[in-house]
Amino acid sequence: MDDVSEDRTDAVHPVDGSIDGLVAVVAVDEVGIAAGGGPDGGDTEPSVDPKVPSSGETARPAALSGSKKVKSLIEWVVVIVVALVVALGIRQFVFQPFWIPSGSMEDTLDIGDRVLVNKAAYRFHGVRHGDVVVFEQPDSWPLAESVKDLIKRVIAIPGDEVFIHDCSVWLNGGKLIESYTDGKCTEPAEAVLDPDGDGKFVVPDKMLFVMGDNRTGSTDGRFNGFVPKSDVVGRAFVVIWPRKHWGWL
Repeated sequence: MDDVSEDRTDAVHPVDGSIDGLVAVVAVDEVGIAAGGGPDGGDTEPSVDPKVPSSGETARPAALSGSKKVKSLIEWVVVIVVALVVALGIRQFVFQPFWIPSGSMEDTLDIGDRVLVNKAAYRFHGVRHGDVVVFEQPDSWPLAESVKDLIKRVIAIPGDEVFIHDCSVWLNGGKLIESYTDGKCTEPAEAVLDPDGDGKFVVPDKMLFVMGDNRTGSTDGRFNGFVPKSDVVGRAFVVIWPRKHWGWL
């Protein structure tokens, strides 16, 4: 906060609290006329310096100082309120941190990691293969009621054909190279996705197929079904804590 400054001027102060008791300032000119005597040695009437404010003006600097302090306080309150509104707006519509409570995304994300999620990412483009997304728990996923948001990797988008065979994932006829699984075997999908039992299924319109990177420790789309695109909160793009885990996703 800027320091509040005020002009300080010398003033004529009352001695006994009355106007008659004012001590007058006697003007002395450049030729050295003594106070109380004129050029002919006679008495002269004392003159009051017009630059010196009267007693009625002495309260003005204090009043101005108080006014400036109140104004400065109001300005800071406005700044703080605006900053809070901006911060809440950013959290609500742009960026939001999330904490990782389970090991379903190991070794990409460890328990206790904090990630930053871009909630505006898909306003400019669609969900892409390989994106790590946070989404609201779909009604079709029978998880604990306390679980609200989940984080998984997007494997397939609407129209994709997925084939899980021999511990590997095939997408539209091509085998996926998934270095993030650390070589863990990908078990086939259950009947919820693969009613024919041949390991193949097609992702419906407006749906996503997601899995955790820890393929042997993730309850994901293979067992619970597809995720509606409308349930996606945003894309996780960086680990922000702890510092030793910092990195882009």
